Amino acid sequence: MAFMFSVWTFAVPVCLLYLIKKLWYWYNISKSDPNCSAPLPGGSMGWPIIGETFHVLFQGPSFYEKNFAKFGRVFKTHLFLNPTVRVHGPDNIAKILQGENDIVTSTWPSSTRLILGEDTLAMAQAEEHAFMKKRVFAAFSHSALSGYVSMIQKPVRMAIEKWCQSDEVLAANVLRHLSFRVAADVLCGFHYTDEDVTELCQKFDDIMKGIMTIPYDVPFSRFRRALQARDFIKQKIDENVTRKANLDPEEDTQDAMRILIDLANKSDDSSSKEGLYEAIKNQTIEFLTSGMLSLSSAASTMLYHLAKKPSVLAKVREELNDYGLLTDYSPLTLNKINQCRYVMQVIKESLRMVPPIGATFRTALKTFELDGKQIPKGWTVFWSIRETIHLSDSFTDTKNFDPDRFSPQRQEDKVAGRFSMPVFGHGTHSCIGQNFALLTLRILLIELARTCDFETPNVDKIKFSWIPSPKPKCGMPTRFTRKILVDQNENEVSYSSKSSTCPQGEDSRERSEEGVHQRSTTCHAA
Repeated sequence: MAFMFSVWTFAVPVCLLYLIKKLWYWYNISKSDPNCSAPLPGGSMGWPIIGETFHVLFQGPSFYEKNFAKFGRVFKTHLFLNPTVRVHGPDNIAKILQGENDIVTSTWPSSTRLILGEDTLAMAQAEEHAFMKKRVFAAFSHSALSGYVSMIQKPVRMAIEKWCQSDEVLAANVLRHLSFRVAADVLCGFHYTDEDVTELCQKFDDIMKGIMTIPYDVPFSRFRRALQARDFIKQKIDENVTRKANLDPEEDTQDAMRILIDLANKSDDSSSKEGLYEAIKNQTIEFLTSGMLSLSSAASTMLYHLAKKPSVLAKVREELNDYGLLTDYSPLTLNKINQCRYVMQVIKESLRMVPPIGATFRTALKTFELDGKQIPKGWTVFWSIRETIHLSDSFTDTKNFDPDRFSPQRQEDKVAGRFSMPVFGHGTHSCIGQNFALLTLRILLIELARTCDFETPNVDKIKFSWIPSPKPKCGMPTRFTRKILVDQNENEVSYSSKSSTCPQGEDSRERSEEGVHQRSTTCHAA
């Protein structure tokens, strides 16, 4: 009797859970369009309300890879409170992006919208988005980028010099700080102290942890901490926006924020102007978040791949030497940077290997089909950048870091077509700051190549976290040493620096030893 009671005690809850999960599944399936003959994609809807959100948060890319392997290029799931279809493939992405504002519209999870605000470029729709994009586009024009070169180069050089004076740095962390400073200085015209940058980076980390979560504002939740961090950052930004608003435009830097402030100042309606200033603060958070999220991720993965394959860095130095850019005293210009094709190939290959953004969101405006499967109206369409690139047949030996695949002789990205490598998206909602990001990464690579050597011990053992953007879990301990350069008269100019051993075992353990003076008679990699 006791045995039967134990069986029932176990079986009843299991059966109830199974029934609840099935009812949830059929509830979501009932939302399909009966007028469309195509079936829904394969896949699970997870558990009530939360769906499979926690599967994504804990499994990362492997969740999508397993489902794509099982169900093909389109599968259904339930993420961030919405029935969702995840899709990859250049032809599928082409149909989605070419159907912008017809079959789909840009959207973001509720948590992202609530944290960043609705009145930002990323959240804007249709005509409003076109107007806002046109409004800030001047900040990313060719002439604007030319003026940004020296503004980017200065903090990059200062950061590298500081890294070389340290025994060891966590490269992912210092690159995050550098990315924030570049975005704050160049895009927003804000000049923060090192202490401010450290504090604000910590707050932005809280935002990033909460930006892709279930938006329940409960104590100690990531979403609550993200909202609190946003409010703190807004207070800091308010001081700078007010300062810039009171400056004569001729005295201020012509950055993206200057353009938005000038437009706000043209409004005669005080209430309208107040609303525009609130939008500017939200837009500033978006710019800084993009710098922290995408730029720092791309910089970290670039350094990671260079550490794994020093021959690529040696080839970068050869190209810089060919163009007379290898000495520490050569000023950079946009034209000189654009000459360095191999530098750009390295950046492209790093972005191909690990895209900073794995996918972007759309909402179906009407029911349509992909790969013979129904995409119901109102469902979220989560189109994959990462899997579209990694599962493409257009790139050869896809797991190998090979910048030469983008050489004029091979041009694998051109052969593949423009939707085969959508790192910055495509269409109306493509990243407006992509040329700025590429410029910053190229300047960083050039300065690293010509001013220092670096080593990441145990680089093959480094693991990545993936949400909201890829970054090394351990922070990527790295030793930077100042290079010994040869001046134009072939007189050796030496620099002493410190080095240290890499921590073994737990990430938090640190030990270092006194550096040694390194000497070399060439400018190539040690």
